[in-house]
Amino acid sequence: MRQASAAVILLAALVFIVFPVLKLPCFFEAATGAPCPLCGGTTAIMLMCAGDPLAALYSNPAVTLLSGLFILAVVAEIITRHLKLADFRQGYLSVRAHIPVAVALVSLASWLLVILRHVTS
Repeated sequence: MRQASAAVILLAALVFIVFPVLKLPCFFEAATGAPCPLCGGTTAIMLMCAGDPLAALYSNPAVTLLSGLFILAVVAEIITRHLKLADFRQGYLSVRAHIPVAVALVSLASWLLVILRHVTS
């Protein structure tokens, strides 16, 4: 779990910090002409940090929702490991098994919204 968390954090740092600073183009959009699932993600994170969750949600719904879910998952993991709340842990473990499917569905739905917005504008 720690290695996976470190990999996710490193990937997020690359995508949301290094790419915008270096002004690197979106490789997916350059190759296909369509926005990638993360297009608008940097803007969404910046808007979340600025306290404007609705604008962040409009910018990129998946990044906004998944960053919130990630924070909740980290808090739940801390609670279950350190406070040893048996009932909470049982419920959390049953929900945790469905997280990959939820992430995939949210990402796909968000990508479709971003593509539709790109096509209609």
